[in-house]
Amino acid sequence: MQILKNALRDEHIPFTSHKAVFIRAYNPKKTNDDIMQNLVLMRVTDYNRFADLAGLPHISLPANTAAYMHPTPDQGYELIKGKQIAIAIKNSNETSVIPLAKSIPQPAINPSGFIGYMLIVPDHLYAKFHRLAAEETIQYYAGISYKNWEAKTSVIKKLNRVIQKDDVDFTNRLEFFNQMEQIFSLMLFYWFFRQCSLLFGGRHILYFKLYNDLEQDSKQYEALSKLGLTLKEMKQIAAKQVAILFFIPFATATVHVGFAFKMLQNMVSVSMIKASVLVIIIFFVVQLGYYFLIRSLYTKKMEQVM
Repeated sequence: MQILKNALRDEHIPFTSHKAVFIRAYNPKKTNDDIMQNLVLMRVTDYNRFADLAGLPHISLPANTAAYMHPTPDQGYELIKGKQIAIAIKNSNETSVIPLAKSIPQPAINPSGFIGYMLIVPDHLYAKFHRLAAEETIQYYAGISYKNWEAKTSVIKKLNRVIQKDDVDFTNRLEFFNQMEQIFSLMLFYWFFRQCSLLFGGRHILYFKLYNDLEQDSKQYEALSKLGLTLKEMKQIAAKQVAILFFIPFATATVHVGFAFKMLQNMVSVSMIKASVLVIIIFFVVQLGYYFLIRSLYTKKMEQVM
């Protein structure tokens, strides 16, 4: 903890911090479950202090309950669920069966391979388990927060050089943020390129189909003209046919994209409504412009054939 503080002071960066003690626990009733054998207990007060550092809202738990904290902001990924859970501390013969409250989707601390599967418990329950905990079941966690952490890369580089102990796990938002940014940038580029390829490829296929069928269509329009249909009315019919070919696939794709954005929203726990609406509007405008172009070319070609 002192190393972190000294590094930030050397860089003249104001910060806030909190240090907590976690307790390693396990579920004695599920000895073959790796998750249940690697539980970690955090008290509500510590969660709320770390939540202040992370800019998250406070939580409260009903008395004598526990709540699973997701390691990442993923509401659809829940490893510990059920109505209750048995908790025991290693080297202790006492087991407590505790009801499970609703899980906490927003983690107040950084994900770490050293920390097990986190359960948040009320302070009085934590105190009970702490009295049973031996030194080897104790974990110390220190959290520090400072403004504009995305831009202060020099501090992280310095800390990575200084902290090189086997029993210390140093995690930070910046490296995790950069990794996620690279992953999602690659994913977005891939999906954008794929959707553009499908969009314009599909439109070209429709365009060539219309032209290949133009001779047959012109015969049908010629037959309709003999029945008294005017050129204006035939253009309207042709426009409707082209619109159906263009916009039914677009509507289907919009539904598909909506589900994809919903899945992405669950992954990052951030509202994607504005982004999804913007993307759909952009593609709709492009689609609309392409529709008017193809409709104009098709009707002109139809006039020439007739």
